[in-house]
Amino acid sequence: MQISRKRYREFALGTVGALAFMLLFAIVTPAVYAANSRTPVTSSHAHVATVLFGVQKSRINATSAPSTIAFAFQVTSTVPAESITLPRLTQPLSATVTPSDTAPIAAEATVTSTTAPATPASDQLTPTADTATESESALDAEYAGPIEGTVIANRTELNVRFFVEGATYQLDPQRSVGLSLPRGTAVLNLFNCDAALPESQAGCYWDPYLLDRDNFYEIVRGADAGKVASLTLQNAGTPLGNQILVQNRTGKREPVFYQGETFELPPSTVHEFTTATDAPAIFYLRSCLELSDRTVCEWAPANANPGYYYALKEMTINGALPGSLIHTVSLDPIFSDQGGPLETAPQLVCQLQVPVLNVRSGPGLEYQIISKIRSSDQQFATVLVVGRDPSSQWLAVDDRVAAGGWVTGSSSFVQCNGDIASLPEAEVKNGELAPTPIPAPAVAEETAPAPAPEAPAEETAPPTQPAPLSIPAGQALIIVNNGFDQQIRFTLDQVYRVELGPSEFDLQPGDSISLLVYPGQIAFSASTPWRGLSGNADFTIEEKESRTLWVVFVPDPDNSGRWLLQY
Repeated sequence: MQISRKRYREFALGTVGALAFMLLFAIVTPAVYAANSRTPVTSSHAHVATVLFGVQKSRINATSAPSTIAFAFQVTSTVPAESITLPRLTQPLSATVTPSDTAPIAAEATVTSTTAPATPASDQLTPTADTATESESALDAEYAGPIEGTVIANRTELNVRFFVEGATYQLDPQRSVGLSLPRGTAVLNLFNCDAALPESQAGCYWDPYLLDRDNFYEIVRGADAGKVASLTLQNAGTPLGNQILVQNRTGKREPVFYQGETFELPPSTVHEFTTATDAPAIFYLRSCLELSDRTVCEWAPANANPGYYYALKEMTINGALPGSLIHTVSLDPIFSDQGGPLETAPQLVCQLQVPVLNVRSGPGLEYQIISKIRSSDQQFATVLVVGRDPSSQWLAVDDRVAAGGWVTGSSSFVQCNGDIASLPEAEVKNGELAPTPIPAPAVAEETAPAPAPEAPAEETAPPTQPAPLSIPAGQALIIVNNGFDQQIRFTLDQVYRVELGPSEFDLQPGDSISLLVYPGQIAFSASTPWRGLSGNADFTIEEKESRTLWVVFVPDPDNSGRWLLQY
């Protein structure tokens, strides 16, 4: 049978169309199934968590075994190409958070997990600390300070007003404040009605309460506490057995993921979470790695017990990469389910007053340098200290900064947010001593050298130490050392020098030079490109005298922000 050319062409086109439809069906069906399934299409024990910079958009992807999670971050960046590997996330949640005090990050995240109850919805995976309205942001700024000392929390929806130690305070609804009381006890007078009402309002008056320094108090409705007054002050205590109370002490709006929902906690507020009474609850808190102008965040799990009161705190430590910082948020218990406040180990946060601070293996200059804490060009770094030596001149740092590390407690190098004497005495864990330095040749008076015995002509003379530097009559010697952690330019005018040569000397940290000068009044200057610091100084030196100068810059103790030249 003969088939016409037209019918043949129609048959061929139909066959090709059917094959194309079958191929498309074979490709789309698994993708649609995977998109609507909680089971990843691929399951691999390999983990990839690398941020690639240098392109307009970079992505972190990970696929994991069914017991973990596949997640993705997207970060906007225009900096040179570089990669950072993040630790593997072993809990079924991950996301990107953009804190309000860091560079903006355009973020998106996707989650797939075989554990259905812990899988958040897509609109809960991009928590951001900058979702407040303009009025809420202004209110947050008023409560951005630290919540420490004697804490007063307004647990009502009313504005409250109280008077203590000569100052009047007004707390907005659900906000808290930390008071620094000068004495062990103080009297707080609380206006027991809404602060918007006049003092002449019937039934409104000032109630006195006794405060203990560094205690935690709450202002609640009188009816809730069995009192007649509208408002009353009471000691904060243990929440109900099925409740977890969390007070945000980070100083900023903080997202928290709990039981499939993202909660945004304004600064200084207390939030009540309901949970089962027979098992710990799991919260997911922000953990970020910051390097230059880039910040990458993920959720980190934190266990919380029912019947506990927690403080939500943020800590910043130096990362393993040079110039990197790690910001972690934690839940620190305040009150336990046993009804009493928890004793927490004393610790202080100290701010560096110098660009770089050495961390040593023990409390003294004789111990080995095991790490360094570096400040940025914009602000000084901070360090968490947990102990001291018996003299309080050296401070033990938290092991997350450097295991067994110590830093100087001198106020010229660190300023701490509390009394150093309140820290416990810490034991030396590392104790590795620094190498014994080779002493420099001593400067001796000019004397006639003793004749050396002649050695046989065929015998090779043994190597000798350099001869001590002598100071000729009518001259003096200065030895200039750079004791600063940045380059210093030392300038000495030629009029003071015996030998001809340059007037300016660039000294790297630890460098030194020796210069012969004429005795009398010597004036010099020093400068550094770090912060553009400079200064002038002078001193008097006698004939044949040797003077060692350690040139450094230190912050002015008057807290003016100025720096002083010392030698």
